Formats: sequence, structure tokens, C-alpha cells
Amino acid sequence: MTGLEAFDLLYATTREFPFGSALEINPVDVCDLCKLTPRMLMSRGFSEESAEEVSSAMFISGDISVLGRCLGLRLSTRRWAPRLMPAYVNA
Repeated sequence: MTGLEAFDLLYATTREFPFGSALEINPVDVCDLCKLTPRMLMSRGFSEESAEEVSSAMFISGDISVLGRCLGLRLSTRRWAPRLMPAYVNA
């Protein structure tokens, strides 16, 4: 799955979550989210500064908490969390 596909699935899954909601993300989906570049994030409405910050945190350490803050969520990684798109589980 591409970074943008993973982001779009994450956004679709969480768009109606209340501000500050917590969500555990499967490590495989985190790896896909780590493919996001600043340009990709800006195409989804992120400011240049936020896009750079998110992309750097994810690329350097796989830290999705910065992405979560930008979306108003508390994101964390959990090994057995469900996949964002279950069809990718056996792909």
C-alpha cells in the first residue's frame, strides 16, 4: 500500500472521531504511513512546516504521534491492532 493510500484510509477511519481520541495502528500500516513525503502530506492539506515535521518523525524513528497530533488524535503502534485495510493482511 502506498503512503497516500494508508493516509487516506486512516483519515476515512478517523474523520468522525472526537478530538483527542486514541487509536492503535498495526505496525505494517505504520510502515506504509512512513512512506509519506512532505509533498504528499501537503497535497492532503498539511502546511509545509507540519508536513516536514511529520515526515521527519516518521522517517527517522517511525513515530506516528506527530501525525496523530496534526489530526487531533493520539496514535500509537500495537502489534496486534487490526489493519486499516483488512484485504492487505494476506496480500
